[in-house]
Amino acid sequence: MSFFVLLSCFACNRTQNSGCRYVNPSPLKLTEIQDDWVCSHNDYAWTQYTGSFETKSISSDVWCPRGKNDLIQYKELLYCDSMLLEEIDVYFSPSTYLTIDGECNEVLSIGYDYYDKSWRCSMHRAVKIVPDGDSNSCDKYGFKTGFVGKDYADSIKKSWQAITGLI
Repeated sequence: MSFFVLLSCFACNRTQNSGCRYVNPSPLKLTEIQDDWVCSHNDYAWTQYTGSFETKSISSDVWCPRGKNDLIQYKELLYCDSMLLEEIDVYFSPSTYLTIDGECNEVLSIGYDYYDKSWRCSMHRAVKIVPDGDSNSCDKYGFKTGFVGKDYADSIKKSWQAITGLI
């Protein structure tokens, strides 16, 4: 019996939340949600949670700014019931890169795991394709995603802000 009680502690009630949650600004120096941002609640997470909190049912709120006054594209909050698990700010680079799928931006994600109390940042980086004699592959890019340190992520964000004049 205690096994089922313990198991229920790790399960999220997915029907409990019907809308987006109010979020207090955190002292983590992540982007604050503004009054004019639009929120979409999901009974699933856009981003896979990779922390150590063990659950298979995570909900998310995705907050998008109405205006384009910053590089941030959206903020995602991952949670299980009332427990906030992770907060992720997603930024697109000001430059686009020609790929076989069209023009794409580099993507920087700066996230904080509240359960593990750790930063989790990643970069979807453009990588130039080396031509192999095929003239169609010249000046095209592919993308490689990998984890980056918080200091490096902050420096990339700052450099993108400098390019756009949004510092």
